[in-house]
Amino acid sequence: SCFGYVAMDYVISPKFFSDDPAISAQQWSDLHRRSARRCCLLAEKNGGLYIKTGQGVAAMNNIMPEEYCEEMRPLHDFHVDSASCVFDEINPEAIAAASIAQVHVGTFRGKKVAIKVQHEEVSRRFYGDMLTLLSTFKLLRIALPHIDLVKMLEEVQDYMKTEFDFESEGRYADMFRAAVEERFPKGDVIVPRVVWEATRGTVLVSDFFDNGLRADALDAMREKGIDHNIAARLTVDALAYALFHKGIVHADPHPGNILVRARKDASGRVAPQVAILDFGLTVVLSDTFRRDLVRLYRACALHDDVALSQLAPRFGMKSDPTPRELSVFASCTMQEPYDVFSLAAGISYCQIKDQAREYWDREGEIISAVFSNCPREYTMAITNLDMVRALHHDMRGKFSRVLATLESADSAFKVTQQANASVWERLVDRARHYRRWMESQVFSWIMELFVVEA
Repeated sequence: SCFGYVAMDYVISPKFFSDDPAISAQQWSDLHRRSARRCCLLAEKNGGLYIKTGQGVAAMNNIMPEEYCEEMRPLHDFHVDSASCVFDEINPEAIAAASIAQVHVGTFRGKKVAIKVQHEEVSRRFYGDMLTLLSTFKLLRIALPHIDLVKMLEEVQDYMKTEFDFESEGRYADMFRAAVEERFPKGDVIVPRVVWEATRGTVLVSDFFDNGLRADALDAMREKGIDHNIAARLTVDALAYALFHKGIVHADPHPGNILVRARKDASGRVAPQVAILDFGLTVVLSDTFRRDLVRLYRACALHDDVALSQLAPRFGMKSDPTPRELSVFASCTMQEPYDVFSLAAGISYCQIKDQAREYWDREGEIISAVFSNCPREYTMAITNLDMVRALHHDMRGKFSRVLATLESADSAFKVTQQANASVWERLVDRARHYRRWMESQVFSWIMELFVVEA
């Protein structure tokens, strides 16, 4: 009935809106907000998959109305009032929440641990909830015709089934931890170690990350002397390295799954340490697809239209896409308008955000076509890149996210390509690398000088 009210509200209410643009804009805002509140209350009441979907909507601040993002953001911290589990020495008060589980603090063999406990009956409700959500997203096409979430939900539902198996999640956590230890041997980014002796199918136990702050707790970071810009860069680097070098896709890196704490570096100064959590929605790409994705991201970020047109058919695009279709495809991949990115160093974040919203609204039909034929691995990779985009925004990163991600794609490309390159090709590639490094530095300096923190 909730979704019926929302759909009817969007059909009937606009017929009575004012002709005055200012008044009409406020009326649309009120409509979005009350609809978002209804959906949020429904998610809190039903939990499980509804919470997961609401968290995803909250992260889509580049295409969803701001009212939906604001109203659903609290779902990142939602938890029920009590938990039932079979763990000894556990604090019954949950300290954090996931969509299908919640986290408690306990001790295991004298060591402080985090205990993730699956909500009762959530796995048995999965198929019914999924059917309801698919029907809901079809109704939402009436209200937001340029946003088609049906295809994306259909693509990820098979991967979401693995979220109910916490032993599988633990294995993904081990894989991701090995990747970040390779990239950050000094421990700037970590993944808490899984305590396998206490982990079961519905209970996941791991080392506890003390004094961790949510990735979007900027005021608390400033109070502790933590540079949130450095924390944001570490987070983007870690996720991009895992994606492009190892093919590990963390498809749910929202602010509640990224924790930051202060520690002293070698010189005694305060430096951030980032912990990445929750690997329930994780996918490992095939090596062939990972290499194609590396080449695709480089082509998009470098505006290499020739390489882009050659790679596009491998990702579900037709063999002869138009320049406009290629531009939209590249924009989906970078999660930033293709044409805007080339000017990024000369405009403010607010301008980029405004242009991005206009872009997604204008090109919604082509975007839906892109996702209608793309392989599932591409859908999951784009989910990761979109969540990283939202995370970069929430952490107020003062660097170019696209250029930072490109660095990982570049280094992954060199691992497989440079061994066969000529001396001249290596020199040219090195020159391009330094040019992009300078662009990144200029972008960071401009952001430092002109962007006022919220």
